[in-house]
Amino acid sequence: MEMGKTKEFLKKRFKNPYVLDVGTGLGGLVNEFLEIFPEGNFVGIESDETVFEHYKKHGEEPAIEIKIMDAEKMDFEDNSFDIVILSNTFHHIKNKGKIFDEIKRVLKNDGVFILGEMRSDDLSQKQKNHRDLHHLSAEIDMHNGIYHENTYTEEEIVDFVSEFFDVLLTDYLDYESDVSDYTDMVNRLRDILDKKIDNLDIGIDEKKVLSNKADEILENILENGKDIPTMVILTMKK
Repeated sequence: MEMGKTKEFLKKRFKNPYVLDVGTGLGGLVNEFLEIFPEGNFVGIESDETVFEHYKKHGEEPAIEIKIMDAEKMDFEDNSFDIVILSNTFHHIKNKGKIFDEIKRVLKNDGVFILGEMRSDDLSQKQKNHRDLHHLSAEIDMHNGIYHENTYTEEEIVDFVSEFFDVLLTDYLDYESDVSDYTDMVNRLRDILDKKIDNLDIGIDEKKVLSNKADEILENILENGKDIPTMVILTMKK
């Protein structure tokens, strides 16, 4: 974990901010901000109620209030939030421009937009293994009609968001795994991927290609391990 520059910047700029987490899921980056702003007002939005099913499955409760809302047409007034967060959601968004326009609308004039996104370049071998597994999952999702792109390079991320916002600060967040034996993990992943690929409505040859990719990725994980890729943290203003 790092992100020290971002945290110091925000602590100097805000006291008890009103924070929106777009595509909040099971938390993630927003938890970092809950630590530095325990008295802040946090709200997250998700597109459907499956997020609550995930919490129920894990026997947990959301750390923040979650509203079901379309991120392309949010039910918030203009200039509402001090901070808007978008964490590892960028590559799941088809109409990025529409959502960025909405974020600009609900963000206060002196507020900041924080984008956290896993990059696909400049990674360790363990991080590359996670990236490759993620990209395979994205390919499977797309076959199932679920919009899920491959992750982007840091330069691609910065170039895109710079069309909508001014970047004030670039920071990074790393997660390191403490797993020493990946055998059980790989076996679980193999079962999951085999079922997902088998259930796809595609030809046998296409399934074979995906299965071969899965085998190669899982072999690399078994041999070298797996770590979440470095997350690029961009702090921006409109």
